[in-house]
Amino acid sequence: METIKNSDKFLELFNKLENYLKNSLNDGEYRSMKQMLKMFAGSHPVLSKYRDALFNYCDLRNAIVHNGRFEGEAIAEPHNEVVKTLSEIWQQLENPERVSIFQKPVRTIFADESIDNALEMMREADISHIPVIENHNIIGMITSNVIARWLSQVDVCNISKTSVRVVLSHAQFPGNYIFVPGHLPVHQVADSYLKSHKLPPTNRYYDAILITQNGRSNEKLLGIITINDLVDYL
Repeated sequence: METIKNSDKFLELFNKLENYLKNSLNDGEYRSMKQMLKMFAGSHPVLSKYRDALFNYCDLRNAIVHNGRFEGEAIAEPHNEVVKTLSEIWQQLENPERVSIFQKPVRTIFADESIDNALEMMREADISHIPVIENHNIIGMITSNVIARWLSQVDVCNISKTSVRVVLSHAQFPGNYIFVPGHLPVHQVADSYLKSHKLPPTNRYYDAILITQNGRSNEKLLGIITINDLVDYL
């Protein structure tokens, strides 16, 4: 059985990517691959992430296609790592992972419960973020940072008699989270996270990203995403 050369694998993937960009623009205009990449790089998370590599692949593609062959062999033969990376890029475009991969039961707490309950929940589940519920809506997020800030601002505290609501009022950045629907691509959510430090409050990333069916705060909470979940996508 004849082995498929890396140059053939590379060109097949490159052509798929080029057609994907053409179909996305769908305006009948001719543009080079680099021109299309420049148009998408600022708005498409995957293309932005791999922009430099894709620009290099454009040059490699031209070397393979336009420099001819010697005794049937491509003059420029891509390394295995190049083909692997281009394949991963294509997979992220064709079949992107969805936010639903992070769906799991989420620990929540009511606003009028004691902060002692929240601390016990954090210890038991080894978590640092707990959504706060009131009248079936999420009204805030108790985090280890919020609790530490509250402790630093009171002279005497009684954790069994202090409500979550009181502690939540000490949050420096209340509401620093967003809701997203479960069908959203993970790379889009990761991009939103990266850009969040430019939004109010400036220079601070989202504390968490909450998953509901349609991205609404009054829907059942399906999952919670923190920075630790997104490391591999940033």
